[in-house]
Amino acid sequence: MKGSGVDAWPVLALAGLLTIAAGAQAAPPWHTPPDRWPEPRNYQTPFDPQYDGRLLLSQEQVNRPFALKVSSPNRAYWFGADPDWPRDPSPACDGAEFEVKAEDASFWVFTEREDLLKVTLKKHYPNFLIRVRWVNERLLYIRVWWGRIVGSCYLLDVEARRVVYREMVRSGDIEFQQFKAGGNR
Repeated sequence: MKGSGVDAWPVLALAGLLTIAAGAQAAPPWHTPPDRWPEPRNYQTPFDPQYDGRLLLSQEQVNRPFALKVSSPNRAYWFGADPDWPRDPSPACDGAEFEVKAEDASFWVFTEREDLLKVTLKKHYPNFLIRVRWVNERLLYIRVWWGRIVGSCYLLDVEARRVVYREMVRSGDIEFQQFKAGGNR
């Protein structure tokens, strides 16, 4: 800005960045708009910090059989649970979907250590199944629903005993119905 003693370049650059940021926030959370979906679908969004603390990791000495036990691809590790359903996965299964009616659901992971890694899902929605699958020899994919509309997906490194990725999953049923009814074009 000539004559004001202020260089225009930084001001214009900042204004441009703020415009881009505002536009990015206003972007819809789905890749393809719901009016183009052939049926309702789930979609992912960034992790919502209000769900911090819903997945807890701890170590525990456990020496008992589990009703459900699923081995990792190299058969060195396994995860086990005592779900209400199912109790008998296929031997070729790389994961399991299971139901736990209690408010807090837990499963345990064996990684050739003295103790097991205990994974607790606090206040999960018991009407939807908990999904746990081996991605590879050391990563577990976990999907848990907190309610009818929102859940979380996690990637857990069982050797490092930490979550390496997390995001939200949302049911697109409402958006699909609204767009099909012509409410949001």
